[in-house]
Amino acid sequence: MSTMVQAVVVAAGAGSRLFPITDVFPKIMMPVGKNDEPLALHIIKHCKKYGITDFVFCLNNKKGKQVVNFLRDGSQYGVNIKYSFSDEPLGTAGELWSACNKNLIRAPTIIYYGDT
Repeated sequence: MSTMVQAVVVAAGAGSRLFPITDVFPKIMMPVGKNDEPLALHIIKHCKKYGITDFVFCLNNKKGKQVVNFLRDGSQYGVNIKYSFSDEPLGTAGELWSACNKNLIRAPTIIYYGDT
């Protein structure tokens, strides 16, 4: 078993509380900070500071492709990214279970919420 920590970013929610902004893009892609970088990139940079370079993003099929189109496989940021997609809201446990069933999650793991 690997001792490398993996980050799992749960970002499959509908974003209904931030509608109509989230009608354009998912919360994980909202620009934040002085450089207006997407939240996803801030999470990646934060993890990299602590040596975490393997990621799984749990996304919904409705807007998840925007995240993939931006982050791709992560190589441009010096990380490795895999994706788990869901057709319907599964909640945190459901998204993690789904990613586990796809053999994307391994221990040890740190869980991030894509909107915090």
